[in-house]
Amino acid sequence: MNPKLQPGDLAKEGLPLTGLLKKAASDFPSWSAVSACGEFDLTYVRLQELVDHAAALVAAYGISASDVVVLAFPNTVEVFTAAPLNPNYTAKEFKFYLSDLEPKLLLTPQEGNRWAQSAASKLNIHHPTAKLHSTDSKISLFDRCRAEPWLNVQSCQ
Repeated sequence: MNPKLQPGDLAKEGLPLTGLLKKAASDFPSWSAVSACGEFDLTYVRLQELVDHAAALVAAYGISASDVVVLAFPNTVEVFTAAPLNPNYTAKEFKFYLSDLEPKLLLTPQEGNRWAQSAASKLNIHHPTAKLHSTDSKISLFDRCRAEPWLNVQSCQ
């Protein structure tokens, strides 16, 4: 590893975001990737593990790499697993963006996002919630109709 190389230098390699994260996890495994007010401090390796786990959960629902998945989260650590929509959009704005993006899945925080969830319901977009309980845990997806974590592909849409 080049001691003068910084994680930001990886952007010059022309890799997609997922490729940059994999390279950073390989080159800088113990370096801090995300720090959220001292509550969640994730290394590049841990962030890569969380992204891989989130991708596996979404893939279990039948979502492929070419499908659109939308997140509507406040600034929390869960938002680092994909590109989000602004959680403060109005119902009209969510409906517009969800109609335009045609996602197969909308993920919101466990506390919910009523405008995003309402728009998703109207457009028949499945919308489980997601939660990362600690830096040592895995991301959990919860179906809005079930109390336990979403571990299979059944839904109640």
